[in-house]
Amino acid sequence: MNVPIKGASKWRRTSIAAIIVAGVAIAACGESDEGDDDDGSGGTLSATGAGSGTGTATGTGTGTAAGTGAGSSQGCGHFGEAEPARLAGMTAAHNAVRCAVDPPSGGPLPMLEWSSTWAASAQDWADHLVSTGCNLEHSTGSYGENLFWGSGSYSAADAVGAWAGEDSCFTYGEFPDCCGCTCGHYTQIVWRDTRYVGCAVADCNGGGEVWVCQYDPPGNYLGNMPY
Repeated sequence: MNVPIKGASKWRRTSIAAIIVAGVAIAACGESDEGDDDDGSGGTLSATGAGSGTGTATGTGTGTAAGTGAGSSQGCGHFGEAEPARLAGMTAAHNAVRCAVDPPSGGPLPMLEWSSTWAASAQDWADHLVSTGCNLEHSTGSYGENLFWGSGSYSAADAVGAWAGEDSCFTYGEFPDCCGCTCGHYTQIVWRDTRYVGCAVADCNGGGEVWVCQYDPPGNYLGNMPY
């Protein structure tokens, strides 16, 4: 049975100033970035950087997917139900990434809509992760899921930017062969058939935040094209 692959990213930043450009977080300064990315294939990829280095999850390259962007007749902002204040801009950040994609066929990607149902599910899982020490572990269910952890305080755009930065590892093709390195978080964001997103954030005991986004229908089906 073909099942979707979920992804997670974990980053520690002791000091960071971030500039958000088209949904991609660029680390302008920081003492250190350390991270482990689960690419969903059973292996673990790691990246480290120093000074202004961004590491894999926040690479600045646009890759094949970004191109010049096809836009959308719907616009590229918020759609669906209202987001909680702390998650403001989450749907728009996702849709900015989708708008930057220029698919070879099928027209522009449809925009995601915010779902309070999936947001509630994501909050339940975020709260569970806090109870287990904020170790990134995927839930089980018939949805896609991206996870993010950081030692500081972050915005919705920061979390999406960390995932979207993986476009530098992406070359259009079947998943997961389209990923030259970890890019499953990015492909979930731009998966054409996904229509709804709901996200949550929770404060970790001892500091830091864990972010969870869930997607319906899920993406990252083995052997399938993202769009």
